[in-house]
Amino acid sequence: MGKEVFYNCDALTSVIIGNGVKTIGESAFEDCSKLTSITIPNSVTEMGKEVFYNCDELTSVIIGNGVKTIGYRAFYDCTSLRSITIGEGVTEIGNYAFYNCDMLAIVNISNVASWCKISFEGSYSNPLSYANDLRLDGKTITDLVIPNGVTKISYGVFKNCYAIKSVTIPYGVTEIGNYAFYNCDALESVAIPHSVTKIGNYAFEDCNLLESVVIGYSVEKIGTGAFSYCISLKEITVHSINKFFKSINGNLYSKDGNLLIQYAIGKTSATFDFHYEVTSIGDYAFAGCKSLERIAIPDSVSTIGSYAFHDCELLEGVFIPYSVTTIGEHAFLECHSLTIYCRLYEEQNGWDPDWNSSSRPVEWAHNHSYTNDECECGTKKY
Repeated sequence: MGKEVFYNCDALTSVIIGNGVKTIGESAFEDCSKLTSITIPNSVTEMGKEVFYNCDELTSVIIGNGVKTIGYRAFYDCTSLRSITIGEGVTEIGNYAFYNCDMLAIVNISNVASWCKISFEGSYSNPLSYANDLRLDGKTITDLVIPNGVTKISYGVFKNCYAIKSVTIPYGVTEIGNYAFYNCDALESVAIPHSVTKIGNYAFEDCNLLESVVIGYSVEKIGTGAFSYCISLKEITVHSINKFFKSINGNLYSKDGNLLIQYAIGKTSATFDFHYEVTSIGDYAFAGCKSLERIAIPDSVSTIGSYAFHDCELLEGVFIPYSVTTIGEHAFLECHSLTIYCRLYEEQNGWDPDWNSSSRPVEWAHNHSYTNDECECGTKKY
């Protein structure tokens, strides 16, 4: 089937592709706006780019086992597409293949071992970026076991897979990509094997039932917000011989203790005592915490990261000492009960213009103790 063979056939409602067809050419069904479903037989080994581009009434697709590549923008703007079955032969999905398929709810995968090795690099190249329900041979995954031989868990590959309660990551995986398990609401615990060297940005963000994380000794990079907004997280454990990170009282720090990367925000304490070596509070470090009421930042700290205390809904008082020279954007966004107490007399040059974007009240030149036990915030004494 050649290039653009049925291009803009806007009355075409159904197609049967015979078993003799081996190739479907570029843009073969582009702009077939009435086409509602398609089954691609096992004989087809090649699908060109933009093959079903803008088929905006297409609701279901079955891709046979012979297809190896789903091309660039193959289902771009198929805005009604709700389910797709990916055959076991697929080893590559092109960039933007399912871009704007915002109704996509069910992804059936015939061979997870083959599928897990697919590279999903590039914006919106992952069909699960919008998927609400990942299925394997029609069964919703609750206990995910990633097969041996997989070396990378790619960008957003299990994003929004709400049913996954547990995941087994085998030794041999070296990278967990950005957004890999983003918003996996049922996931309860994660053990990162010793082979992993990189955990991507927001890899486990918004995993609301995640209570514990174990990080192996080879991890050398943890991306921004990797465990942010995990509101049940009570314990982060790092292997003692890891050269880049460590755990102190269940919270994640850089190895030298200078950077607080992630407070385990599922803890129930109303206060937090900083480790004495801390000089920086990382981006999103306390974001989403539902228990903290007051924070006395010690004078060892010079930097407060972006969104560091975002949506700390019970936070009433934060003390900022002389030493803080940098505050990132939206550091106290949506802290609706908060009053900020600064020993300084005015904002500093290194403070982002949007550091206090929720316009919380600030008391300047406030004389305040450095310990939570003795902290005086307004009329309250703790």
